[in-house]
Amino acid sequence: MKLAVKNRRKIRPAAPTFQGIMPLTEMDLIGVVDHVSLIYFYPSHPQDAFAVIAESLQKVLVYFYPLAGRLRRLFGGRMEIVCNGEGAVLIEAACDDVEDIDVLYDFAKSGDCQNLVPQVDYSGEIDDIPLLLVQLTAFRRGGVSVGLSFSHAVVDGKSVGHFLSEWSRIARGEPIGELPFLGREITIAGDAKPLSSFPPAPLIIGETDGRKEREKETTLTQLKITKSQIEALKKEANRTAGDKPCGRYKAIAAHVWRSACRARSHEDNQPTWMCIYVDVRKRVSPNLPDNYFGNAVVPAIAESFSGELVKKPLGFTVDKIREAIDGVTSEFVHSAVRFIRNLDDLSPFQFMQHRKSRDLEFYGNPNVTVTSGLGSPKNGLDFGWGKEVLMIPFADNFYCDGESFVFEDGGDVAVFICLQSEVVEEFRRIFYEDL
Repeated sequence: MKLAVKNRRKIRPAAPTFQGIMPLTEMDLIGVVDHVSLIYFYPSHPQDAFAVIAESLQKVLVYFYPLAGRLRRLFGGRMEIVCNGEGAVLIEAACDDVEDIDVLYDFAKSGDCQNLVPQVDYSGEIDDIPLLLVQLTAFRRGGVSVGLSFSHAVVDGKSVGHFLSEWSRIARGEPIGELPFLGREITIAGDAKPLSSFPPAPLIIGETDGRKEREKETTLTQLKITKSQIEALKKEANRTAGDKPCGRYKAIAAHVWRSACRARSHEDNQPTWMCIYVDVRKRVSPNLPDNYFGNAVVPAIAESFSGELVKKPLGFTVDKIREAIDGVTSEFVHSAVRFIRNLDDLSPFQFMQHRKSRDLEFYGNPNVTVTSGLGSPKNGLDFGWGKEVLMIPFADNFYCDGESFVFEDGGDVAVFICLQSEVVEEFRRIFYEDL
């Protein structure tokens, strides 16, 4: 896919904003700390779409001004936000080699769309890298994509959804709905005893490190689950799970985990993890505001053996996931944050563009990560020319074995999962066979 860049602008807030330092919390500083991206596709757009995007971005950055700043390195992998109003980057591009919307869908669903997201140059100093980049790409026979790259050190998925919802409201000429809570002075760790360590992820039986699995070729695939299929999954999960009702995410995540174990042909006694990122805004005491703008998630680990996941009912897997999520208590969060705070160097816990480097722990086969994007933003992303017809995640560090995201797709749900190429077709067969 070839593009011609027509315009590149730095978009600063439309009014003066706070100038100074904003600290990053421990939850900001572990996990993925570089940029992650989303691409929204629209079948049509007005001629002034670029101007609409630019003007509304200027306005929304007045309220979400940390995204107009830059990061600054400190010590031991720590960073802070310099709120200086340097601005986001907005790119206007044109693509002439995509003939129609159906071809565009094929590009998008195959993952061959890296040119549709703004490219971030990590070769320079970190204080030169924008925290938000936006690319508007128009296609020859109509249609447009909006590619967004956010610094994950600054925002989590819920914060991104809040920002996008308010930005699109402003683009449609509506007033802002809910202001972000930008305070980061809230004490999280309290007096909790720190965790002793984070345990290592399971490896394939007989292997001493993740090198062999890490080096295998991976493929991103998209699977669609209809509303009726989701209801059937929930019904089956609730039939065999514990007393608590099972929602969409747990049912889908359990189905993904079991399907991966089967497709990978694990031995019955193969230990396996599923990593779940849990929003802790309402789990910590005192609570964080629902509109807290930053990272407020911690990883929870569901543990089992492949044989029991595959052979036992779906409800068994759902209970494993529920047990892991329920374990994310206020005490657990305080202890985890205290552990991170006491570390001299956070780098071993930070995943960046070099995530496939041999010096970082491998979380792929026999493990999976299932991240929920359900309900964010809740009503689609409408800048004034209608809601998107397709949205996909995109990031270099997403294309790692076992990584998956679950997103809204109209009334249905789209599952994006990256797996070793040799098992993708078998996974797809099992995934739909068991629905």
